[in-house]
Amino acid sequence: MRALLVMIEMKITIVVFLAVLGLTSQVMGLTRLITITSPKGCPEHLRINVQPIEGSQDQYQVDWVHTPMQHASHQDRVRMHGNLRVIQAGQLLASVPVRVSQKEGAMQGTFKLHRQAFESSRLILSTYLEDSHGIAMVGGGVVMEITLKGFLKKAP
Repeated sequence: MRALLVMIEMKITIVVFLAVLGLTSQVMGLTRLITITSPKGCPEHLRINVQPIEGSQDQYQVDWVHTPMQHASHQDRVRMHGNLRVIQAGQLLASVPVRVSQKEGAMQGTFKLHRQAFESSRLILSTYLEDSHGIAMVGGGVVMEITLKGFLKKAP
């Protein structure tokens, strides 16, 4: 009898382990990573504009607009987080949240950056879905890692 209970317990443990493993791989497999290094590499639903700030030699304003492709069932449930990461000599110097505003289905943001920071900065934009109660759903969505260096126009 004891051997039977041990065997049943082992089977339950294996089934639970496989279920968790399957769920984890399923969740991890749903998120897509897109690496963008220049304006040519931008998907059609993302626009990034970099302009020098008037009266400043080395300051630039970065504006971006993302219009997610929404399935009817996802209407008004897509959200986005933005994060600016400044890296120097392989070390993370700063990680700053970027404010994301949502207007008429488009998500947009703006920030200012010094010319030197463009060399090693990355803008991370992550989209995800919320359920009908406003809770973020695990997995799914898109993560866009944007290397800003490729968006700075060369000085004449």
